[in-house]
Amino acid sequence: MTDAGRLTYYEYWLTKKYWNAEFAIYMLFDYMKHQRGWEASDDYMSAMKFFLDKIKAQMSNEDAEHVFGIYATEFGGWDEVTERYIEAGVDIEASQVKPNEFLQWAYKKGYQLPYEFKAFIGIYEKESNLNTKEQDRIDREVCQGIARTLWDYHPGMEIEEMVDHKAIQIYGSGRLHSRDATLRRWLSEVDPRAVKRGRKKKI
Repeated sequence: MTDAGRLTYYEYWLTKKYWNAEFAIYMLFDYMKHQRGWEASDDYMSAMKFFLDKIKAQMSNEDAEHVFGIYATEFGGWDEVTERYIEAGVDIEASQVKPNEFLQWAYKKGYQLPYEFKAFIGIYEKESNLNTKEQDRIDREVCQGIARTLWDYHPGMEIEEMVDHKAIQIYGSGRLHSRDATLRRWLSEVDPRAVKRGRKKKI
C-alpha cells in the first residue's frame, strides 16, 4: 500500500495547500451529519442550505479574511428565484481557503471538527463547557433557520406541532434540547405570528 493509501480521508485533505471554500464548508457539514446520524431528505437539504448560508455570511466578515488563499467576491443584487436582495459577499465556488487558518477560525466559531483536523491545529483537550455553549448556539441558529422555512410554507403551524416536526427534531437537533422548554423558547423567538404589544395609549 502506498503512503497516500494509508491516509484517512481527513488526513488526505490536510496534505493540500488550499481547499475550495465551498468544499471546506461541506466537509464541516458532512462531519456534523455523520456525528448526528442524519439521512438525506428534503428537510436535510434545508438544514444544509441554512448551514451553508450561515458560514458564507460569517466568512464575508472582516475577521475571516485571513483564511483565504484566493478571495473572490460575488456581486449583490436582486435574486429572481428567492425574490430577495442578496448582499455582496464571498463567492465560495471561486474562493480557496488555507486549511490551517480555516480550521482554526471554524473551531473558534464553535463548529465541530474531526479529530484529525483538531490535531492538525493543535487541539487535543477534551471538549470544554465553552464549546458546549458554542454548540448550543449553533443548534439554536440551525433550529430557528429550519423553523422560519417551515413557517414560510405553513404559516398557521402551532409551536407544539413545530416541536414534533421531523425537521426540527432531527436536523434542528430538537431532540437534544427539549429540557426546560429550551426548544419552545427558541421557536417562539422566530414565530412570525407573535405580535409585540406596547403600552396601551392613555385616552
